[in-house]
Amino acid sequence: MKPIINDILVHVFEAILVVRIPEFFDFLEEVFKYYKTELNIENIVKCVEYLVRRIENDLNSNRGQGNGLNPFQSSSPIIGPSNDNGKHENTIAIQKSWVVIMRILGTEEYTNIAADQFTDKLKFLFGNLSEPQRIDFDDDIVKAMKILINSSKNVSDVMKTLF
Repeated sequence: MKPIINDILVHVFEAILVVRIPEFFDFLEEVFKYYKTELNIENIVKCVEYLVRRIENDLNSNRGQGNGLNPFQSSSPIIGPSNDNGKHENTIAIQKSWVVIMRILGTEEYTNIAADQFTDKLKFLFGNLSEPQRIDFDDDIVKAMKILINSSKNVSDVMKTLF
């Protein structure tokens, strides 16, 4: 029987999109650090999806919708959190989201099973390499791509589209 952490994690996903407390992301990172053998891979992939959506939301609310160079950019506008200090707050959320994503990708138990699923969920972020002036996390993208290539032992169609 899987611990209750899987049931809790399912209820946390929606909060990823709107939470404004940096420690929330620290909590998520700790969950993936300490419960790595107890978590369902479906929940882990879903969490990556929500983290990517949060980054996409915050990028769009900070800098507009981009110039369309990202081959994986969503065609519909996404509403992100806003306030008078939105840019600073969004930048922290983007950085913290990347920390959680890298924790997940850095865990072999996850990437050995779901590298292709992670690649698919991360394709929007990978597409931001075509607009490097728009982002501050190009080094994270390259690290994530390297981890996924090493785990899957191939270059995915998503990555081929970029290069």
